[in-house]
Amino acid sequence: MDAFVDYELRLTEYGKYEVIYTPKDSSGNGNNYSYYITVVDREAPTVTLSGGDKTAKIGDKIEIAKIQASDNLDDVTIRVYLYCPDGVLRLISGDYFVVEIAGVYEVWVYVVDQANNVTTTNYQVEVTEGN
Repeated sequence: MDAFVDYELRLTEYGKYEVIYTPKDSSGNGNNYSYYITVVDREAPTVTLSGGDKTAKIGDKIEIAKIQASDNLDDVTIRVYLYCPDGVLRLISGDYFVVEIAGVYEVWVYVVDQANNVTTTNYQVEVTEGN
């Protein structure tokens, strides 16, 4: 290697890389030196919602929007929360929820990849008193 030449290093995958180089004097004597380069994923997952109830009555089974989520590298974790008009935040574990008070509910969808990049989206459901 020539010390006065620029070298290019192309890193095509995420991960930790060790770079080792050995500078030598004119007699060929040298020592090894190394350093690490870490390439991290900073790209957040994508999420798309479709369908789902936007209005309902107290006691109705309210369907959650269909969630399509993907990431550039790996699997994602999806969490769905319901923010209620009385200030309570609930984790939703199924495809629907049932409420007992009227008001505007916010459905929040959190998508997290393995590098902890997060994407969120939300929509509202207006619940009125039943007949």
